[in-house]
Amino acid sequence: MFSEGMISVDDGEIFCTTEGHGPAVVLLHGGTLNLRMFDPQVRALSENYRLVRMDLRGYGRSSMPSDNAYRHCDDVAAVLDHLEISAAVVGGESFGGSVSLDFAFAHGDRLRGLIFEAAGPITGWQWVEGFPLATAFKTAREQGLQVAQELILDSPLLASAMRHETVASDLRDIVESYSGWHFENRDPAIWAEPAAIDRLEEIITPALVVIGGLDVLDLRLQGDTLAKRLPNATRLDMPDSGHVANMEEPEKFNEAVLDFLRGLD
Repeated sequence: MFSEGMISVDDGEIFCTTEGHGPAVVLLHGGTLNLRMFDPQVRALSENYRLVRMDLRGYGRSSMPSDNAYRHCDDVAAVLDHLEISAAVVGGESFGGSVSLDFAFAHGDRLRGLIFEAAGPITGWQWVEGFPLATAFKTAREQGLQVAQELILDSPLLASAMRHETVASDLRDIVESYSGWHFENRDPAIWAEPAAIDRLEEIITPALVVIGGLDVLDLRLQGDTLAKRLPNATRLDMPDSGHVANMEEPEKFNEAVLDFLRGLD
Protein backbone atom coordinates (compact mmCIF):
# COMPACT_ATOMS: atom_id res chain seq x y z
CA MET A 1 0.00 0.00 0.00
CA PHE A 2 1.43 3.37 -1.05
CA SER A 3 0.63 6.77 0.36
CA GLU A 4 2.27 10.18 0.24
CA GLY A 5 1.57 13.64 1.56
CA MET A 6 2.51 16.53 3.77
CA ILE A 7 2.54 16.03 7.54
CA SER A 8 2.38 19.00 9.89
CA VAL A 9 5.18 19.32 12.44
CA ASP A 10 6.01 22.15 14.81
CA ASP A 11 6.40 25.28 12.65
CA GLY A 12 6.69 23.32 9.42
CA GLU A 13 5.59 20.51 7.11
CA ILE A 14 7.33 17.27 6.19
CA PHE A 15 6.74 15.44 2.91
CA CYS A 16 6.50 11.71 3.55
CA THR A 17 5.85 8.49 1.65
CA THR A 18 4.88 5.09 3.04
CA GLU A 19 4.92 1.73 1.31
CA GLY A 20 4.06 -1.78 2.49
CA HIS A 21 2.85 -3.35 5.73
CA GLY A 22 4.61 -4.69 8.80
CA PRO A 23 7.15 -3.35 11.30
CA ALA A 24 8.12 0.22 10.44
CA VAL A 25 11.46 1.14 8.87
CA VAL A 26 12.32 4.84 8.47
CA LEU A 27 15.03 5.92 6.03
CA LEU A 28 16.49 9.45 6.11
CA HIS A 29 18.43 10.94 3.20
CA GLY A 30 21.77 12.73 3.12
CA GLY A 31 22.44 16.45 2.81
CA THR A 32 21.54 18.12 -0.53
CA LEU A 33 19.58 14.93 -1.38
CA ASN A 34 15.99 13.82 -0.77
CA LEU A 35 13.93 10.69 -0.14
CA ARG A 36 14.27 9.57 -3.76
CA MET A 37 17.78 8.34 -3.02
CA PHE A 38 16.15 5.30 -1.40
CA ASP A 39 14.12 4.31 -4.46
CA PRO A 40 16.33 1.17 -4.86
CA GLN A 41 15.17 -0.04 -1.43
CA VAL A 42 11.42 0.31 -1.90
CA ARG A 43 10.59 -3.01 -3.54
CA ALA A 44 12.82 -5.13 -1.31
CA LEU A 45 11.86 -3.58 2.02
CA SER A 46 8.15 -2.96 1.47
CA GLU A 47 7.36 -6.64 0.93
CA ASN A 48 7.46 -7.37 4.66
CA TYR A 49 7.93 -3.97 6.29
CA ARG A 50 6.25 -0.59 6.35
CA LEU A 51 8.82 1.64 4.68
CA VAL A 52 8.66 5.30 5.65
CA ARG A 53 10.70 7.86 3.74
CA MET A 54 10.64 11.60 4.35
CA ASP A 55 12.28 14.76 3.09
CA LEU A 56 13.97 16.36 6.08
CA ARG A 57 13.08 19.96 6.81
CA GLY A 58 14.80 22.19 4.27
CA TYR A 59 15.08 19.44 1.63
CA GLY A 60 12.96 17.99 -1.15
CA ARG A 61 9.29 18.90 -0.89
CA SER A 62 9.33 19.65 2.84
CA SER A 63 9.09 23.22 4.11
CA MET A 64 12.16 25.36 4.64
CA PRO A 65 13.18 26.19 8.24
CA SER A 66 11.84 29.40 9.73
CA ASP A 67 13.83 31.57 12.14
CA ASN A 68 12.77 29.36 15.05
CA ALA A 69 14.88 26.59 16.53
CA TYR A 70 13.81 23.02 15.78
CA ARG A 71 15.21 19.50 15.88
CA HIS A 72 15.16 17.12 12.93
CA CYS A 73 14.73 14.21 15.33
CA ASP A 74 11.53 15.78 16.67
CA ASP A 75 10.22 16.12 13.11
CA VAL A 76 10.80 12.38 12.68
CA ALA A 77 8.95 11.67 15.93
CA ALA A 78 6.05 13.87 14.80
CA VAL A 79 5.79 11.96 11.53
CA LEU A 80 5.71 8.67 13.44
CA ASP A 81 2.98 10.08 15.69
CA HIS A 82 0.92 11.08 12.65
CA LEU A 83 1.33 7.61 11.15
CA GLU A 84 0.47 6.01 14.51
CA ILE A 85 3.81 4.20 14.67
CA SER A 86 4.95 3.64 18.24
CA ALA A 87 8.41 2.23 17.44
CA ALA A 88 10.53 1.83 14.32
CA VAL A 89 13.91 0.99 12.92
CA VAL A 90 15.41 4.36 11.99
CA GLY A 91 18.27 4.68 9.55
CA GLY A 92 19.99 7.30 7.50
CA GLU A 93 22.65 8.00 4.92
CA SER A 94 25.30 10.62 5.72
CA PHE A 95 23.43 13.60 7.25
CA GLY A 96 20.44 11.31 7.72
CA GLY A 97 22.69 9.22 9.95
CA SER A 98 23.36 12.30 12.07
CA VAL A 99 19.61 12.72 12.50
CA SER A 100 19.27 9.03 13.36
CA LEU A 101 21.88 9.41 16.09
CA ASP A 102 20.03 12.40 17.48
CA PHE A 103 16.79 10.43 17.40
CA ALA A 104 18.46 7.68 19.43
CA PHE A 105 19.39 10.16 22.16
CA ALA A 106 16.07 12.02 22.21
CA HIS A 107 13.57 9.26 21.41
CA GLY A 108 15.39 6.03 22.19
CA ASP A 109 12.26 4.45 23.63
CA ARG A 110 10.78 4.45 20.12
CA LEU A 111 13.66 2.58 18.49
CA ARG A 112 13.75 -1.06 17.42
CA GLY A 113 17.02 -0.68 15.58
CA LEU A 114 19.36 1.74 13.82
CA ILE A 115 20.93 1.71 10.36
CA PHE A 116 23.88 3.95 9.55
CA GLU A 117 25.16 4.34 5.98
CA ALA A 118 28.14 6.66 5.45
CA ALA A 119 26.93 8.31 8.65
CA GLY A 120 28.22 11.76 9.45
CA PRO A 121 28.91 14.23 10.67
CA ILE A 122 28.84 12.84 14.18
CA THR A 123 28.45 15.96 16.30
CA GLY A 124 31.74 16.77 17.99
CA TRP A 125 33.80 14.99 15.30
CA GLN A 126 37.23 16.48 14.65
CA TRP A 127 37.60 16.48 10.88
CA VAL A 128 40.80 15.10 9.39
CA GLU A 129 40.35 16.27 5.79
CA GLY A 130 37.66 18.87 6.45
CA PHE A 131 33.93 18.99 5.78
CA PRO A 132 33.54 17.61 2.22
CA LEU A 133 30.95 20.16 1.05
CA ALA A 134 32.72 23.27 2.39
CA THR A 135 33.84 24.31 -1.11
CA ALA A 136 30.31 23.91 -2.49
CA PHE A 137 28.91 26.14 0.26
CA LYS A 138 31.47 28.86 -0.48
CA THR A 139 30.97 28.57 -4.24
CA ALA A 140 27.18 28.81 -3.94
CA ARG A 141 27.51 32.15 -2.19
CA GLU A 142 30.04 33.49 -4.69
CA GLN A 143 28.97 31.96 -8.02
CA GLY A 144 25.43 30.69 -7.55
CA LEU A 145 23.57 27.47 -6.92
CA GLN A 146 24.04 25.85 -10.32
CA VAL A 147 27.83 26.00 -10.10
CA ALA A 148 27.69 24.61 -6.56
CA GLN A 149 25.47 21.73 -7.67
CA GLU A 150 28.04 20.77 -10.30
CA LEU A 151 30.77 20.88 -7.65
CA ILE A 152 28.77 18.47 -5.49
CA LEU A 153 28.31 16.05 -8.37
CA ASP A 154 32.01 16.27 -9.27
CA SER A 155 33.24 16.06 -5.66
CA PRO A 156 35.20 13.13 -4.17
CA LEU A 157 32.10 12.48 -2.07
CA LEU A 158 30.19 11.18 -5.11
CA ALA A 159 33.10 10.11 -7.33
CA SER A 160 32.39 6.40 -6.95
CA ALA A 161 28.66 6.75 -7.52
CA MET A 162 29.07 8.92 -10.62
CA ARG A 163 30.92 6.09 -12.36
CA HIS A 164 27.61 4.19 -12.55
CA GLU A 165 25.56 5.61 -15.44
CA THR A 166 22.10 5.06 -13.95
CA VAL A 167 23.15 6.13 -10.46
CA ALA A 168 24.82 9.24 -11.87
CA SER A 169 21.64 10.18 -13.74
CA ASP A 170 19.51 9.71 -10.62
CA LEU A 171 21.91 11.68 -8.43
CA ARG A 172 22.02 14.51 -10.96
CA ASP A 173 18.23 14.76 -10.90
CA ILE A 174 18.18 14.77 -7.10
CA VAL A 175 21.03 17.26 -6.58
CA GLU A 176 19.74 19.62 -9.28
CA SER A 177 16.36 19.69 -7.51
CA TYR A 178 17.98 20.81 -4.24
CA SER A 179 16.89 24.34 -3.36
CA GLY A 180 20.25 25.46 -2.01
CA TRP A 181 18.56 26.94 1.06
CA HIS A 182 21.38 25.83 3.38
CA PHE A 183 23.95 27.57 1.19
CA GLU A 184 22.33 30.94 1.71
CA ASN A 185 20.83 30.68 5.19
CA ARG A 186 21.81 29.79 8.70
CA ASP A 187 19.90 26.68 9.70
CA PRO A 188 18.48 27.09 13.26
CA ALA A 189 18.41 23.32 13.79
CA ILE A 190 19.71 22.26 17.20
CA TRP A 191 21.30 18.96 18.21
CA ALA A 192 21.58 16.82 21.31
CA GLU A 193 24.01 17.86 23.99
CA PRO A 194 26.57 16.70 25.01
CA ALA A 195 27.94 15.99 21.54
CA ALA A 196 27.30 12.51 20.14
CA ILE A 197 31.00 11.69 19.88
CA ASP A 198 31.24 11.74 23.68
CA ARG A 199 28.32 9.41 24.40
CA LEU A 200 27.99 6.75 21.71
CA GLU A 201 28.18 4.01 24.33
CA GLU A 202 24.78 5.14 25.65
CA ILE A 203 23.06 3.77 22.54
CA ILE A 204 22.36 0.10 23.27
CA THR A 205 19.89 -0.34 20.39
CA PRO A 206 21.04 -2.90 17.79
CA ALA A 207 22.69 -1.06 14.89
CA LEU A 208 23.86 -1.88 11.40
CA VAL A 209 26.82 0.25 10.30
CA VAL A 210 27.48 0.30 6.53
CA ILE A 211 30.87 1.62 5.41
CA GLY A 212 31.72 2.21 1.76
CA GLY A 213 35.34 1.44 1.07
CA LEU A 214 35.50 4.16 -1.60
CA ASP A 215 33.93 6.86 0.59
CA VAL A 216 35.97 9.87 1.73
CA LEU A 217 38.34 9.32 4.66
CA ASP A 218 36.42 11.14 7.39
CA LEU A 219 33.21 9.26 6.73
CA ARG A 220 35.02 5.93 6.70
CA LEU A 221 36.59 6.88 10.03
CA GLN A 222 33.23 7.92 11.46
CA GLY A 223 31.72 4.62 10.38
CA ASP A 224 34.60 2.79 12.00
CA THR A 225 34.00 4.76 15.21
CA LEU A 226 30.31 3.86 15.24
CA ALA A 227 31.05 0.19 14.59
CA LYS A 228 33.58 0.04 17.43
CA ARG A 229 31.82 2.11 20.06
CA LEU A 230 28.11 1.33 19.68
CA PRO A 231 27.62 -1.60 22.09
CA ASN A 232 25.38 -3.66 19.75
CA ALA A 233 26.73 -2.76 16.33
CA THR A 234 27.03 -5.02 13.29
CA ARG A 235 29.51 -3.78 10.70
CA LEU A 236 29.08 -4.18 6.95
CA ASP A 237 32.00 -3.19 4.73
CA MET A 238 31.20 -2.55 1.08
CA PRO A 239 34.68 -2.15 -0.42
CA ASP A 240 33.47 -1.49 -3.97
CA SER A 241 31.02 1.28 -3.04
CA GLY A 242 31.39 4.88 -1.96
CA HIS A 243 29.18 7.41 -0.23
CA VAL A 244 25.81 6.10 -1.49
CA ALA A 245 26.28 2.35 -1.28
CA ASN A 246 22.52 1.80 -1.29
CA MET A 247 22.40 3.20 -4.82
CA GLU A 248 25.70 1.80 -6.07
CA GLU A 249 25.15 -1.81 -4.93
CA PRO A 250 21.46 -1.99 -4.00
CA GLU A 251 21.16 -5.77 -3.99
CA LYS A 252 24.03 -6.22 -1.53
CA PHE A 253 22.80 -3.34 0.62
CA ASN A 254 19.20 -4.58 0.64
CA GLU A 255 20.21 -8.12 1.54
CA ALA A 256 22.26 -6.88 4.50
CA VAL A 257 19.44 -4.62 5.72
CA LEU A 258 16.89 -7.44 5.43
CA ASP A 259 19.17 -9.80 7.36
CA PHE A 260 19.51 -7.16 10.06
CA LEU A 261 15.75 -6.54 10.20
CA ARG A 262 14.96 -10.24 10.40
CA GLY A 263 17.29 -10.48 13.38
CA LEU A 264 15.12 -7.94 15.21
CA ASP A 265 11.81 -9.74 14.62
